[in-house]
Amino acid sequence: MESELFLEQQQLSPRIQAIVYVSTLLAGLGGYLATRETPGAEIGLYIVFGVLVLVAIIFRTLTLQTRVSDAGVHIKGMWFVNRTIRFSEIRSAEMRQYRPILEYGGWGYRIGPSGKAYNAQGDEGVQLELAGGGRVLIGSQRASELAGLIVSRLKR
Repeated sequence: MESELFLEQQQLSPRIQAIVYVSTLLAGLGGYLATRETPGAEIGLYIVFGVLVLVAIIFRTLTLQTRVSDAGVHIKGMWFVNRTIRFSEIRSAEMRQYRPILEYGGWGYRIGPSGKAYNAQGDEGVQLELAGGGRVLIGSQRASELAGLIVSRLKR
């Protein structure tokens, strides 16, 4: 049985969630106010609130779990991500600050010019250089601890 050396569970930033909720609400209410004189427009109001609830549920369930075990680094979440990167596949690892929007187009599972990124919030993470030439950035609120642990495993 493999031992768990590190575990971090993250959700999208509350600030980002609030921006999404407020913008969804404002767009829906704007649409309703523009058509409120139309017969049956109140149905649109119900739809707005239904969409807002759906968006809230979606964004609350988008989580990112990073786990390190004897087998490697495990990344799971964002509904469909389930990746294990074995230590033998990692050439190097370092903590770094990054610009989520400029480098990767935001948060979540992203592919950009700098490689793949798995991030939920913040601007710190661990950059992995893979033996096959790829790059993977793992966002973390405990990036220093995560990088140190991965590096210690690479030296074995």
